[in-house]
Amino acid sequence: MDFVGKLLEKTLENKFEHSSSGYSETPQPQPSGYGDSYNSNAGYGAPPPPQDLPYPWIARWDARDQRYFFVNEQTGQTSWEHPGYGARPAYGDSYEGQSQSQGEPRSDHSGWKMAGGALAGAAVGAAGTALVMHEGEEIREDWDRAEDRVEEFPEDAARWTGEKVGEVEQIPENIEQGWDRAEDRVEDGWDNAVDDVENAPENAAEWVGEKVGDVEQFGDRMDNAYEQGEAEGRENLPLAGIRVVELAGLAPGPFAGLLLADYGASVLRIDRPKALSADQLTRHKTSITLDLRDRASHKVLLSLLAHADVLIDPYRPGVLERLGLSPSEVLLKHNPRLVVARMTGFRRDGKYKDMAGHDINYIAVSGVLSMLGRADERPYAPGNLLGDFAGGGAMCFVGILLALMARARSGRGQVVEANMVDGSAYLASMPRLARKLPVWSEPRGRNMLDGGSPFYDTYETRDAGRYFAVGALEPQFYAALVRGLGFAPGELPDRDDRANWPALRAAFAARFKEKTRAEWEAVFDGTDACATPVLEQDELEQAGFDQRPPVHLVDTPARPIAADAGGWVGGGLVPGTGGKETLKAWLGWEQGREYTVREDGALLQTDKAKL
Repeated sequence: MDFVGKLLEKTLENKFEHSSSGYSETPQPQPSGYGDSYNSNAGYGAPPPPQDLPYPWIARWDARDQRYFFVNEQTGQTSWEHPGYGARPAYGDSYEGQSQSQGEPRSDHSGWKMAGGALAGAAVGAAGTALVMHEGEEIREDWDRAEDRVEEFPEDAARWTGEKVGEVEQIPENIEQGWDRAEDRVEDGWDNAVDDVENAPENAAEWVGEKVGDVEQFGDRMDNAYEQGEAEGRENLPLAGIRVVELAGLAPGPFAGLLLADYGASVLRIDRPKALSADQLTRHKTSITLDLRDRASHKVLLSLLAHADVLIDPYRPGVLERLGLSPSEVLLKHNPRLVVARMTGFRRDGKYKDMAGHDINYIAVSGVLSMLGRADERPYAPGNLLGDFAGGGAMCFVGILLALMARARSGRGQVVEANMVDGSAYLASMPRLARKLPVWSEPRGRNMLDGGSPFYDTYETRDAGRYFAVGALEPQFYAALVRGLGFAPGELPDRDDRANWPALRAAFAARFKEKTRAEWEAVFDGTDACATPVLEQDELEQAGFDQRPPVHLVDTPARPIAADAGGWVGGGLVPGTGGKETLKAWLGWEQGREYTVREDGALLQTDKAKL
């Protein structure tokens, strides 16, 4: 017999003893929540019970109401009325959840309910048993015939199974039934999570609450996303719904804007009247022209920023402030959710902060340029990759994303300060920290990873102007390189002795000159020699090499770079291109109503314009 059956059997033996005629013997003291009901100070003594009860009815004394109620032993039904007299007996709810009739016993205290139930079991026998809770009476049983008491049946049963009948928790037919019913009423935690977060866009929406069309997306301005349009929502882009105002600039600012646009943000570039721009980083962007010295044009920018998420400021320190656009005093008060990304070359608090500069200057004072170049030669200019783009625009892009994530939690925008000195210095963290280690402890051009070692360098092939790159650092990769070059075992000196590096370099250089680059490709392709051709940009373009976004998101990918002729032709952005459409999408503005266009292309806000 299971635990429930044993408890029922013991309770029935102790509480509901009766004669063979179906009615109880002389009432015994019945513990209740109000005290003993017989010969106690809590109530009057019980009179003799009725003797004419039909089978299987028995009488039970109610201590609180000081009168008898009647119980059907087989069904557990209860009634105040004498069976066979007066109104038809009305019974309490059964465990199947049947409703109570008006005639059942009730307390005059609102909220108290009576529940009755019966569970049949082999231990109880064919006659059946019943366990009753009546009128708030808490039936307690001495389980070990000591002073421990069993809490009233409905509350106890509820703890086992969590089942409810009406408003009173009851025992179901079995534990499984109670669990099944509980599942019907209470959402399972995992199912609830699955319902709320079925895919990446919806999960992103849970972080920030943004919706684009019918697809929830990253962002946290619901109105922004809806107004952006269903077309953008269908693209399922990770930054769809994010609105970016990019003040026209050079290299790092436009690159940050390009990254945002490629991943779905709506980027509007602000050009100056009659200004010519060589900017090629304009994919997926639109443009308008504003004269920020003109009050009416200045108001257009403020109207845009009231509905924007990001402003990219590429100017030197102090320029925005002189234009009356101080981030702290104006912009963040105008739109507290705005992220103001400020991109400078030098540090804002450094000695060079008011000086002009370019990539080579920024990486020079960051210490990075000193690491680049051959031994005993001057540092070489690596192209404006490290400062402008890697340490500048890309780092600014990261800062913008971090600020948007912080805004999703706090609801507040902030200023993002990026500069190319700190950005490029951060990129050089590993070689800077490795200066105290053998891998990078020598001067420029004499270390393992800066061209100092012969097995981490480039070599010209037989076809002049073509090169092969070698990066065989690990022993197994170096062995594959040596085999591919056709050297016999033991033919080359030990590479671990730096004194042998010049001889090794000469041997490698001579061997690579014996074949063309294509021939060496045939040798090393598919091997682990870490030897690859140095491909030219023209070669890649002619071969149809497809340029791709830097990171691929499986569920929410970026826009294709193919929009710019496969990523090989930028095309530029003529000032004013697509700007009218963006103004309508963001603000609902129409030319001639909210704004006019000056002869030089600058937009002027009218008095009819509303934020």
